[in-house]
Amino acid sequence: MARAPGPPSTGASETQRFGKIFLPQVKGSLVVVGLTAFIFAWQDFLWPLLVIQSDDNMTMMLGISRLEGSFGTDYRVVLAGAITAMLPVVITFFFTQRYFFRGIEEGGLKF
Repeated sequence: MARAPGPPSTGASETQRFGKIFLPQVKGSLVVVGLTAFIFAWQDFLWPLLVIQSDDNMTMMLGISRLEGSFGTDYRVVLAGAITAMLPVVITFFFTQRYFFRGIEEGGLKF
């Protein structure tokens, strides 16, 4: 089993070394992965379309797609729904953008 980085002579336990040495190094990368997974899960359309049988359990993206009518579409309502659906992603990105860009920079190649 691999050990956490850091010399064992510091007197710190495995948990302390993990929290003070390892976690700060990967925090940016974890935010990038977490934010990307959140965005893809939030905007997922095909899987809920295939498995959801009831209109009561419909996701927001499916609800927006159902706003298109056979005889016409009120685009004001569709666009209002799309903006409402984007708000959680935009707000989440607004609060995590510093960590997101730091994680993107850390993931790049360094020579």
